[in-house]
Amino acid sequence: MTGAPTADRIDALYLRAIQLVLVAIVLNLAFASSINNSFLLLGRAFRFFLLFELAVVAGAYQTWRRPRARPEGVAFLLAGLFAAVAVASSFWSVDAHRTETRSGAFLILLLAAAALADATVGRPDAVRAILAALFVASVLVALLGLYMLWVAHGQAVQPASFQYPARYRGIGQNPNTVPLLLALAIPLGLWLFETARTAAGRVATIASLVLLAGSIVASGSRGAAIAALAGALVWALTAPIGWRRRFLYAAVAAAAFVAAVAIMQIPKALPPSPPGASNGPGRVVRDAELTNPLADEIGNPALGSKAPPIHRTLFGTSGRAQAWDAALHQAAKRPVSGYGFAMENRAFVDRWYGFDSSVPENSYIGVLLQLGIGGLVVFLALVVALAVAAVQALRAPPGPTRAAIRACASVLVAAAVLGLAQSYLTTVGNIASPLIWIPALLLPALAWDAQRQRGQGDEAAVDAA
Repeated sequence: MTGAPTADRIDALYLRAIQLVLVAIVLNLAFASSINNSFLLLGRAFRFFLLFELAVVAGAYQTWRRPRARPEGVAFLLAGLFAAVAVASSFWSVDAHRTETRSGAFLILLLAAAALADATVGRPDAVRAILAALFVASVLVALLGLYMLWVAHGQAVQPASFQYPARYRGIGQNPNTVPLLLALAIPLGLWLFETARTAAGRVATIASLVLLAGSIVASGSRGAAIAALAGALVWALTAPIGWRRRFLYAAVAAAAFVAAVAIMQIPKALPPSPPGASNGPGRVVRDAELTNPLADEIGNPALGSKAPPIHRTLFGTSGRAQAWDAALHQAAKRPVSGYGFAMENRAFVDRWYGFDSSVPENSYIGVLLQLGIGGLVVFLALVVALAVAAVQALRAPPGPTRAAIRACASVLVAAAVLGLAQSYLTTVGNIASPLIWIPALLLPALAWDAQRQRGQGDEAAVDAA
């Protein structure tokens, strides 16, 4: 009888260590993506060390647990195949060393996530502990944004320009950086609110959700807002309640989204300068890159372009359409192999006045640039396999396991939607990477366990009959 409490304490210590490492990784990635140079240097110094530490702790936990039944699924095989293609692309990459290090880091993240999925199969409380740590880390990043707003307003807020209004970026390098993380954390917050055991826990979760949603709205990140809505709708429509209440929850989420979009439209860009207005004293600048940078060459009205000015709308691309078209043309030059994993920013060159990014801001086009058609097919097959696993898992009876499945499925849908407007689904150094891939690989393990439990229940019913 003395062994069980000891084993429980060891298990709790492992989970606590994993939680602390997960929080440290997300915070470190936030520092590595920060507009503040001090945070930036600190984050870039430790991000891969912490990732390796997560893999070690997760692997040790998996070894200690020694689960008798190993989860299976096509999604695990496809994840391994995609990682293998990424690693193999170093042989034809335009920068082999960068591809080797980044694909190796991506492989380590997948191995850590798979180890956590294996160690927690059939244990929804352990899954809850892991996902709760990711949510807490996201809230801490949002709080750091408020701290940055307090101590360095000029860094926390991107000034208005002739194209865009002033936008809140918090600790991130640009207004879209931190919302990548917060959009994926919102479905987790809804799940934690639903499963909270105390009134204080519910109040804290509601306050956290308001903080996350408010940060997204202040940033003006439309992709993050749409992704958060998609995740919230999945959470609402899969709730184990009647259809009327499901549609009520979905209507509340949609109303909150409409209100958020309305608030986003309030800030306005700067009015255009009147013709002939001077921008400063008459001083000769002998650097064309300063006066007319190549990144603003196409569509620049100062260079005689007749293109209409860009106005931000909910479903407008803000110059992304031109960038996607250029990226597709670039991918067509190496359609089979691509340019190598993590080479998206090397293959793509921004030349558009209305677009400001070193990547085309679409994860699926980004995978095509990096790994060619074959890599994109494997990646899309992985996404579909994860979606199929989610649908199968949602057939589980109501309970803690199904609640965890709903949370992971909501994050998966939000990430898939976010990938349409952002290029970082496969970038391990991205702030949202742990919140994408850990729930994603927990999902097929949860689906496998739910299917196994249904099979055992059917066998028991047959035996009883």
